[in-house]
Amino acid sequence: MRRGKKFQYTGKQRNKDQKFDVPGGKECGRCGKGRKHTWKDCPAKDVECRKCHKKGHFAVACRNGQAVYTVTEVLSDSDSQDYAFLGEVSTQTTKPWIEKVTLNGDAISFKLDTGADVTSIPESVFDPKRDGKLDKPLKRLVGAGKHLLDVKGCFQGKMCAKGRSTDQPVYVVAGLTQTLLGLPAIQAMRLVHRVNEVTQTDTDFKALYPSVFQGLGKLKEPYHIELEQGAVPYALSTPRRVPLPLRDKVREELERMERMGVISKVTEPTAWCSRMVVVPKPTKNKLRICVDLTPLNAAVKRERHILPAVDQTLAMMSDAKVFTKLDARSGFWQIPLTPESRPLTTFITPFGRYFFNRLPFGIASVPEHFQRRMSQMFENFEGVLCHADDVLVYGRNRQEHDQRLHRVLQKMQEEGLTLNEKCEFRQEHITFVGHRVSSKGIEPDPNNVKAILQMPEPTQVEDVRRLMGMANYLSKFMPQMATITMPLKDLLREKNEWVWGEPQQTAFKKLKSGLSSPKCITIWNRCHPHTEASR
Repeated sequence: MRRGKKFQYTGKQRNKDQKFDVPGGKECGRCGKGRKHTWKDCPAKDVECRKCHKKGHFAVACRNGQAVYTVTEVLSDSDSQDYAFLGEVSTQTTKPWIEKVTLNGDAISFKLDTGADVTSIPESVFDPKRDGKLDKPLKRLVGAGKHLLDVKGCFQGKMCAKGRSTDQPVYVVAGLTQTLLGLPAIQAMRLVHRVNEVTQTDTDFKALYPSVFQGLGKLKEPYHIELEQGAVPYALSTPRRVPLPLRDKVREELERMERMGVISKVTEPTAWCSRMVVVPKPTKNKLRICVDLTPLNAAVKRERHILPAVDQTLAMMSDAKVFTKLDARSGFWQIPLTPESRPLTTFITPFGRYFFNRLPFGIASVPEHFQRRMSQMFENFEGVLCHADDVLVYGRNRQEHDQRLHRVLQKMQEEGLTLNEKCEFRQEHITFVGHRVSSKGIEPDPNNVKAILQMPEPTQVEDVRRLMGMANYLSKFMPQMATITMPLKDLLREKNEWVWGEPQQTAFKKLKSGLSSPKCITIWNRCHPHTEASR
């Protein structure tokens, strides 16, 4: 009886299988060959699939195989209903581009697919409590071999990534093995940017100013470390221990710095001697050699040069549409030290003593001096902003921008300043001093927004203090932030006990929700007409 039922069921399934063929298709949905045969004559009728091990179809026509789908919208001429094609893409040779996207409040990893016209997720990812009830799908999804896929339904999803949000229909597909982010969502959240002339532009500028993009530069005027009167020298005779796994890397870095002329070996006695500090870099197998110059800083005279305020710096870029960001290569190291100042920077290592020939990191007066030197270098240069070792060149159009950029690069070549490879040329938008700047205005750096959105719920006062420090930097992009975060600020008062209740939880959620779609602030232009709205 069971065999009879099974035979009768598959017989009825034959007509349904025709729906898995796109109108105009020529292949059988079971064997993948020509359709000019009945189900009884299909060679795949009693064959076991090598992928899913089910009977009734060949592996080439299997819809349950482990595959990733690319979504591409197509229209059928013979039917008024929309189709979307999901074709197999091998993941063995190409590493997928994965991005964390918040879908209806939950962080989910999506594969970015610029060839996909719709966003789709597997059944296992769909959550009725989070996503609500499934609606009838707006489009029919077609798989490899032109087979219609089993779409369970679709829902409206609120997505957020890198500080941008969008509402998109999300399709729930049976048998899908990976979440796929479609092109409309990718464009709305600006997760992929077109690259047109950037490479050619880099080549043009580097060919015109080759010395600016080669090696470590050396500015003309050396820096002299001036000490307070009565300063008492401080010298150590024992180095800080270096873990055995890092000893070879530390030795290699010291030798590299010595070859570059940044440091020199010391054999004679010195009145000052500090300890070396090894700091791992985010880059794999790289580290930075630093020096604990705390005793020296207590005796160093500072220049007290005022660093530019971020808001004032950004306010200078009204009407700007083309941007270039230049990054000085190891900025401090491009300023030489006077011979009298070098012994003051002596530091001890397990491999001997060294002193700096170039301006080291860690001296209290160094940031102020470097900012002053950069500001003086480009003084009276229109469309040029300097902030530490970043130089931003902007213009109202390509011609104005290029004229200013050529002038800046020529000045750098004359002064002996060199740049890093990571410079960005002729961009429509750029990240500068923690903000994203474009012709539209100023927006927060997506990385800063992402850091807040990914923060877990605070469990102690230090967590709240860190959260508020990050949020206050973005306060101008979120209206009424002070009112919203008041319950969180109450936890920072010493007289208040730590109580994480409903008000704090609500404030935490509102803060994240508000920053998930921050406002874009237009740059004020003093040349435009203005009026007082209260009059």
